[in-house]
Amino acid sequence: MKIEKDSLLYVLQWGTHGQVLRYELDGTFVGKFTTIGTTRSIGLDWDTECNLYVSSYSENIVRKYDQNGVEMGNFISNSLQGPTNIWFDDNGDLLVLNWDRSSVMRFDSTGMFIEHFIEGLSYPEGVLVLPNGNILIGNTGTNSVKLFDADGVFIEDIVESGVGDLFQITAVVAREKQMVAVVDNKKKSNFLRSTIGNGFILNDLFEDIIKIEVFNLSGVLVERKDRFAESICDKGKHVDGIYIVKATTASGAILMQKVIVKN
Repeated sequence: MKIEKDSLLYVLQWGTHGQVLRYELDGTFVGKFTTIGTTRSIGLDWDTECNLYVSSYSENIVRKYDQNGVEMGNFISNSLQGPTNIWFDDNGDLLVLNWDRSSVMRFDSTGMFIEHFIEGLSYPEGVLVLPNGNILIGNTGTNSVKLFDADGVFIEDIVESGVGDLFQITAVVAREKQMVAVVDNKKKSNFLRSTIGNGFILNDLFEDIIKIEVFNLSGVLVERKDRFAESICDKGKHVDGIYIVKATTASGAILMQKVIVKN
């Protein structure tokens, strides 16, 4: 399951009709998203055009759906051996964990096989791509969580075999542990100041900010800017409401500010 940009929770189903279901973040059922189910589905991800891709462990395929959940056929129809989790990298390639092949396979944006990106795994399921590009993979054969760099080179077992009675891994998820830090001479100042127009302007006291991220009240990231531009939190992109803006400084300090968007 994943939370998409529309702030809805998308849930796969292993059995029954296999359709993707959607829920509000308070658990309220929204409805069936996909028109045709994908049986024994495990992995899902979206491309840059918001098309949805779902893997089927039993069918050895990755099925494609458009933005409205209409089935568009098989994106990958061969080469797979028990696909579990899938994800798109920054180049637009699709990476697939293969449970039975014990590898990670790479496919291009057309679904054509490129390479075995990582080999030597043992029944992989559960994946997390870290902000620095490193990859955590659940390795069920050894009941461990393995860390690889962005090029697929093994670094270490970040959770060693058997630690904490880890068994039959199905997912790897991390939450960011943050410490909000503000330099003393800036404590009484907001790092953003409001404007009449399309955004918020950076306070001149905060020249060391290198990244801005905007979250809605459900905690979903709705906008990111790696470098500070003319304005941030583009009001035209978001519905009226309250948002939390997170700023990261060059020293690694985290600043948080609540803003109200009124279009």
